[in-house]
Amino acid sequence: MRTETRRERYNKKINVAQKYPISIATVNFMCDENLAYVVRSAGCFGLSDVHVIGSIPEYREMRKYSGTLNNYVVMHQYKNPHDFLVAMKNKGIKLVSLELCDGATNIEDYNFDFNQQICIVTGHETTGVPAEILAHSEKVFIPMDGVGYSLNTSQAANIAAYEAVKQYKRSSIGVRQASWRLTKEKINLLLVILFACFDKPKPQIEIDIIKEEVQVSEIAKNLDSEQQKVACVIEKNFDNMQIPKNITAAAIVNAVAESKLNPFAIGDNGKAVGVFQLHSSGLGHKISNDLKKDININSNVIAVQIIKNNKLLKTEQNGANISELTKIITKDIMRPSDVAEQMMIRSYLAKEMFPDRI
Repeated sequence: MRTETRRERYNKKINVAQKYPISIATVNFMCDENLAYVVRSAGCFGLSDVHVIGSIPEYREMRKYSGTLNNYVVMHQYKNPHDFLVAMKNKGIKLVSLELCDGATNIEDYNFDFNQQICIVTGHETTGVPAEILAHSEKVFIPMDGVGYSLNTSQAANIAAYEAVKQYKRSSIGVRQASWRLTKEKINLLLVILFACFDKPKPQIEIDIIKEEVQVSEIAKNLDSEQQKVACVIEKNFDNMQIPKNITAAAIVNAVAESKLNPFAIGDNGKAVGVFQLHSSGLGHKISNDLKKDININSNVIAVQIIKNNKLLKTEQNGANISELTKIITKDIMRPSDVAEQMMIRSYLAKEMFPDRI
């Protein structure tokens, strides 16, 4: 007989739960339970977010079908498809719409591209995915060999989400990120092996890798309270994309050098804006200045570039320190005009900010 509540079991599972750079969007669902079922699946499959175009039911209505998982899934609301498209474009998120239409690819034959974040769009129960979203999406359909010819919209969303997560875990990026994650069980097994080598019994130590994981935004030196808050937001966004902590620290060093962690910083005569100083002729060329001031949008642009940089990821995996990783981000991603000088300056800054991790 179980003695733990569902919430207690969820809180325990958070210690080993995964979160993937895959989200799902719903369009003006008629039935509240369909949205609730999508939210429940997002929490089970490890999706990063649920984007809701239209209304979101009251909490008590959602909970009837999603249970307390409703508290563990991040939801974003948009008034209409246009607002949703603008947000997805600015965040660099690729759309894949579920629709039975001309030009759609059988999902069994479709290969998700994880060089950027993915959002699976599932449409209205009757009218499907709006044409303006389809025009900016890749389109897939779920084959049905039985007598039926259409699935409930939440069921279709669940199948697509499962397929995307399955492909991600088998992709080179997913395999790399899985190798970076040390679970509690792996740590304790290593302790057993270590103490066996010295012919000594393993002490009664239990390591919870998530709870004990260092938050780089908290240990960074020479940051005031406001800067630390901004660093914390950056770190949370990077965590959602499972970027290693040392790379996160190196990115924060670059943000300090670029803007002193000021989301409203403006440089180069108004051409560079935000915490990472996204430039109108570079990574910020398709993003308005107002949106560049959003820490989440600004940092997600950099996070996507980090995930695409195989050299950086491989260097981190080979044990490079924060100072070395800072140089790579400076050279390959930030690309200041005086890059050689900035690589040296930011390398020293990394040593000042994270002296215990260099």
